[in-house]
Amino acid sequence: STLGEWQAAGVAFDKARTLDPENGIAWALHGEAIQHVGESGFNDLSKALELAPRSDIVNGLMAVYYRRQQKYDLAIKYLYSASESNPNEPTWQVEIGNTLALQGQLSDALIHFQVATLMDASNPVPWRALASFCVSYNYLVDSVGVEAARKALLLNPGSGSALDLMGSVYLVMGDLDSSERFLLQAEQALPGRAEILYHLGQLYLQKGDKATAFTYLRRAAEATTDARIREAANRLIQTNGGE
Repeated sequence: STLGEWQAAGVAFDKARTLDPENGIAWALHGEAIQHVGESGFNDLSKALELAPRSDIVNGLMAVYYRRQQKYDLAIKYLYSASESNPNEPTWQVEIGNTLALQGQLSDALIHFQVATLMDASNPVPWRALASFCVSYNYLVDSVGVEAARKALLLNPGSGSALDLMGSVYLVMGDLDSSERFLLQAEQALPGRAEILYHLGQLYLQKGDKATAFTYLRRAAEATTDARIREAANRLIQTNGGE
């Protein structure tokens, strides 16, 4: 989301906690929103925990706060509290998995992603999270990752992000023709989406077609609001001899 959207959200949640000062979730959401516009948010989150210590959303947002600070042990503690408060919510298993992965504990992370898929097997979101984890860490991509990506696409056919993920899985596996097929479908479903353009750039570099690759990478750099994608795209162009 853009800065303006977070500012608007901050104002809305500020109003919500003024109208209902005992509402812990409103305090937590305000704390989350203001972090995106450069404020700490910690005081709001602490107040939220005082008011609603058993709320999974409050605990989850406190975990996200600590994860941004790279205090992963604290983040995990609050995520376990969130999952205890709402044991049927797969989101918390996914977030525990994401946090363990950031600590390099990939086999432990995998278990939590798989638990999330078992909790809600007909929901594409946990399957997508599992496949993304495998791709991000180049971990069991050709077994667990590809199956999870297939399942996500099966549950959400025609989804641009599911097609992009399938293409990314094949890219990591080195099956460039399959990767191209899925990434081009993804680009049709979500035209101008920076992540997809970036993956197409990576694909054509691997295929040895620099001209096409640079075109996609330049478009990705222009389309994105995420500085990391822009830097990565420009870096790929430069390291491969482009301007």
